[in-house]
Amino acid sequence: MCKMPALVLWNPALPLVLATFTFIFLQTFSSQPAGYSYS
Repeated sequence: MCKMPALVLWNPALPLVLATFTFIFLQTFSSQPAGYSYS
C-alpha cells in the first residue's frame, strides 16, 4: 500500500489518463440535453 502513490506518480501514462477522463467529463456535461438528469 505504501508504494502505491509512488507507482502512480511515476506512471508516465497518468497525465494522459487524467486528460482523457477530463475531456470525456466535459464533453458529457456540455452535450447533455436540458431536460436530462444524470444520476
